Amino acid sequence: MSTLSLEEFNSISGVNIVPKIIESKEDYMLAANVVTDNTVYENDAVLSWDARSFSFDENGYLHLQQFNDPDNKITNKTPWVLPDNINVYHDCYDPNNDLSKEYEGRFKSEGVYGGVGKNISWEFVKKDLLLDDSVYSESDKIYYDPAFSYKNIENSTKYKSLRRGELYRYGIVLYDKYNNHSDAKWIADIRVPEQYTEGFEAFKNQNSKLYGTSVGIRFTVENLPQNIVGYEIVRCNRTDNDIKTVTQGVISRPITMIDATTVDKM
Repeated sequence: MSTLSLEEFNSISGVNIVPKIIESKEDYMLAANVVTDNTVYENDAVLSWDARSFSFDENGYLHLQQFNDPDNKITNKTPWVLPDNINVYHDCYDPNNDLSKEYEGRFKSEGVYGGVGKNISWEFVKKDLLLDDSVYSESDKIYYDPAFSYKNIENSTKYKSLRRGELYRYGIVLYDKYNNHSDAKWIADIRVPEQYTEGFEAFKNQNSKLYGTSVGIRFTVENLPQNIVGYEIVRCNRTDNDIKTVTQGVISRPITMIDATTVDKM
């Protein structure tokens, strides 16, 4: 049996590791007390890569400030154009993310809800799903087509909706070809428009059918750092202490229509 160097062993396994013990048994090489060698952490291109994304108000201007110093602000001179260099040590807190205040709307471009940055942009995407096709039916039962509702396992998996009016923190994790990963890099704190925001109604009646509208986010990532071959969009875990609304829903047909000629008999 020949001897493999640590570099040769790593090239076979596909993942850079630092083992304290390497042993062989029955023609198998075994590594023990292993620590993953996340070499990507030391990549200057990754550390300097800007993942941040910013949103404009309806007139095309930024409203960014230090969280504990509201007078330390960043804005832009030209509508819909980001400043050349936004300090990486600035909090970039948007006061519109204060959930105690009314949502004002944030956009990536004129009329498009979202955000834009040097390397990452995002926008909301929506999907209408049929919830009830019995609005004017004589039946008291809710009817839906499984192919177009949450009864379909594909729909219930793909179209889980963000809650209206809630705030979500998103980031990105970068991977090299050895599956080493970077720390999560912050993208943005994204507030979902409220139910009263035009185009973001949670439920709608179309042609006497009740639809629910699922809201998600589409990220566009460009200009990945050298030696990075993949990425993962991540979101901060949210607990009961982090949410504004416990649940959202609709009561369908709580009242049964009655023929006026039968009222006197009741």
